[in-house]
Amino acid sequence: MIAAKTVRASGSTLVSGTLSGDDETDSVSTLDTIVVVGNLTNSTVSNSTSIGTLGVRDIIDTPFSVNSYTEQLISNTNARNLTQIVARDPSISSNVNGAGFRDSFSIRGLSVDRFAILYDGIPGMTGSDGYYRTNNLSSVEVFRGINAFNQGAATAIFGGVGGTINLVPKRPSDQPVNNIFAGYESDGSAFYGGDLSRRSGEGDQFGLRINAFTQRNAGNIENFQRDQENYSLFLDWKPTDTFVLEGEISRFIDTSRGYRDDIFLNPGVSIPNVPDTSTSYSQPWAFIDQSGIRYFGRATWEFHKNWQITAGAGGVRGDDDNGFYSVFGRVQSEEGDVEFTGRRSFRPDNSTLGSTVKLDGSFQTGLIDNRISLSGTFSEWNFFGLSRSAIRSETTNIFDPVYVPLVPFGDEESEEIILQQVYTFGGNYEASILDGRVSLITGLRWVDIIQEATFLPVDYDEEDVTLMGALYAKPTEKSTVYVSYTEGLEGGQVAPLSAINANEPLPPTTATQIELGGKLEIGSAIASVAYFQIDRAQTGIDQNNVFGELGGQDFKGVEARLEGRVTENLDVIGGLTFFDVEIDSTDAAIDGNRTPGVPEFAGSIYAEYRLPFNPALTLTGGVTYEGAQFIDVTNLSNREADSWISADVGLRYDFEVSDVPATAQVFVSNVSNEEYWSVQEFGGLQLSLPRQIGVSLNVDF
Repeated sequence: MIAAKTVRASGSTLVSGTLSGDDETDSVSTLDTIVVVGNLTNSTVSNSTSIGTLGVRDIIDTPFSVNSYTEQLISNTNARNLTQIVARDPSISSNVNGAGFRDSFSIRGLSVDRFAILYDGIPGMTGSDGYYRTNNLSSVEVFRGINAFNQGAATAIFGGVGGTINLVPKRPSDQPVNNIFAGYESDGSAFYGGDLSRRSGEGDQFGLRINAFTQRNAGNIENFQRDQENYSLFLDWKPTDTFVLEGEISRFIDTSRGYRDDIFLNPGVSIPNVPDTSTSYSQPWAFIDQSGIRYFGRATWEFHKNWQITAGAGGVRGDDDNGFYSVFGRVQSEEGDVEFTGRRSFRPDNSTLGSTVKLDGSFQTGLIDNRISLSGTFSEWNFFGLSRSAIRSETTNIFDPVYVPLVPFGDEESEEIILQQVYTFGGNYEASILDGRVSLITGLRWVDIIQEATFLPVDYDEEDVTLMGALYAKPTEKSTVYVSYTEGLEGGQVAPLSAINANEPLPPTTATQIELGGKLEIGSAIASVAYFQIDRAQTGIDQNNVFGELGGQDFKGVEARLEGRVTENLDVIGGLTFFDVEIDSTDAAIDGNRTPGVPEFAGSIYAEYRLPFNPALTLTGGVTYEGAQFIDVTNLSNREADSWISADVGLRYDFEVSDVPATAQVFVSNVSNEEYWSVQEFGGLQLSLPRQIGVSLNVDF
């Protein structure tokens, strides 16, 4: 994907597509990505996606579970961070408190965080962010399952064996863009911003796009406030039809005050009742500042018909004054008593680097269409900081919080340095016959993960060669059946602060996945079903409160999804996921138990319905359900969080003022004010957010 174009048609639908080569069957020469504005397919999901080394291809012809959420969905749902977009996905659950300080997710029940989130296909460019802003994104692509062959390493220090998320930035469009928006929410927060795009020069060879976003006073719990800013400038130069040079620089600022950290249960303590979600068991002086500059550049050259080389690189440079006061707590009793220890961290240097290069092309031999892709990636995360631990612990209560003065910190400063590098190189080969009705994809990738940390007891340099293979067939033009096998080197996880051996890293392990699935186009929607089985090492905290490898995990599940325009007036994103996840351990006490933080069943649906009697009015709404989840491997009934269900509703009105199109919206999240605990992978409890009401106005002039 090299440049973006915008084509305007009647209506308000936005869909991504591709221009590729001379005809419909040529899917390699992909010099342009189209953004279509008009009632052509659907307004919430795209029918194509860019799948790293596999290139841009139709979702129906992809032998993996993938999808792409469009810019229109971001606008329609007033999503201002990544969590608010992917929350529509039934295979994804948020791993972090809504009143926390960052985006983090589980895909297929497995943690996906930071380095598993790519920026325009480049690894290592999201490691310093808190919440990922959406104002400069054209789409959010989700790949479910192990994918080392495709995006590089399956994971680094922050997880990713369950899948990956790719953030695709807005590019300069062929037609001018002039957009402003503003909104207000019941917690007293306001957000506003704009989007501007122009082309100039001979043949419109120079392109520019500017995006800006600001949010103030966000946070509808006691003592909590989040402020966000994001400004981006994207430039491109297309001197010929076969060469494109482009780049972006953006400035992000993310500050959180009085944020709620996860809390953990001491051994033997039952899960307490859910407290009032508008109160905070944290401390008013807890804060985190996460800000910096992101930059990247990319060049693409089609040096021969159907053959091209692409190279991109970038990074994130965190501000010198970043830092935090944390309040890490452990629940002492079912009555909600919490002992917490403060920590002060200074982050004068928190930077990431990433790069990718890819050569791909296609050719024909007899009746076989061949496609080859060779690629390499590199990513690096550097963290240098000074930290101080609190002199003493303090006590509060989740039902009746006790706010104490800023706890004193020791004079001694401990130096923390982390260096993590991930190198990968590999290739894919695809052979198709019968005009693409039957295809075989094979590939391998060498992965090397290097980790050095002065405060961790163990460093490592581990490498492996991971394999992949997929076979798919199209019984009809609008259906696909497939089977695939993938492997991924999973970076060793680090013991959480709640464990006796806190901060101790485990060595990397290799995970495997088998997936069988089918897809069917129904009008402008795609129905899909997939069975997956992921085998990986089981890590967790044992009965002695020691974090380590506890055996293996058998992650089995079935996903059923329906996404797209179901009828002329109805768009749907929905699905169900059933999990059958067991621990395979030599410890009889936990053998056969369920993995913590994974429900047996999860489902969600989001819909937009344009009223037939007044198409300018659109009803929106969604429902999310997650089943009960254990907080640790013991699977004790008194340490299982209850299931929960949450609903959102909204109303959108499209109108014009002096031929200027505008959209007004009102939206309500967590309509019933549902109060619940959610569970993250390592057993942390996170409290839900209270009901929120908001309004917004979007104007294109």
